[in-house]
Amino acid sequence: MELIGIIPAAGRATRLGDIPSSKEILQIKYQGKKCAVSEILINAYKNAGIKKVYFIIREGKWDIIDFYKNGHNVGIHISYLIMQHPHGVPFTLNEASPFVNNSYVALGFPDMLVKPENSFAVLYNEIKKKGSDLMLGVFPIESKSKWDMVELNAENEVTDIVIKKENTKLKYGWSIAIWGPKFTEFLNQRINEIIANDSDGKIKFDDDQYRELYPGDLFKEFIRRGNKVDTVIFEDGECIDLGTKDDLRKFQ
Repeated sequence: MELIGIIPAAGRATRLGDIPSSKEILQIKYQGKKCAVSEILINAYKNAGIKKVYFIIREGKWDIIDFYKNGHNVGIHISYLIMQHPHGVPFTLNEASPFVNNSYVALGFPDMLVKPENSFAVLYNEIKKKGSDLMLGVFPIESKSKWDMVELNAENEVTDIVIKKENTKLKYGWSIAIWGPKFTEFLNQRINEIIANDSDGKIKFDDDQYRELYPGDLFKEFIRRGNKVDTVIFEDGECIDLGTKDDLRKFQ
């Protein structure tokens, strides 16, 4: 199966305040060169052999299209999908489902700098070797309240995901992923169920609280349904969130 990259780019970048363009194409300095923030992710996709990428944007972020066009200037084929349901990342990701339902799908975030640079290539090799339904790239995390932390068994299979809680003893959080058609089908089914039940995409969780649905919530449910979810641990890897002012400033 082909490996296709998706890039969720429908957010409003409220953490960055007033910026001159969509955050995905803000110019930064990286490895001695100037590039757009999202070019780091695109290059990581290319390193994994990905030839096609879908940007999922909302109305008004046309400057991303003006910048990348069809992707010729960065050596990859780029197409664009428009977000329909503005309720969070899982709803955005689901826009790609009809276009990737017979493929492996790589998920990275355009404002996240992930090292090592061959991390998607490593994930791709592992998901094919192990026959996993979903493969997560996990990293040692200190700011646990900002991440989805993963609980692992002795075989590094994911047994649970703890969503953004500081008081957990778990060490690793996920930052990138590759999945196969089984998860794409599950994603599409669950999002459609949620929308059919509430057009605003609201969902009540186990603690009887309503909050935004995160990808980790769907990964957790996917695990509970008995699907094979594995990890690659990047013990010496690094994740830097360029969606915050302080971290972005380090690269300008």
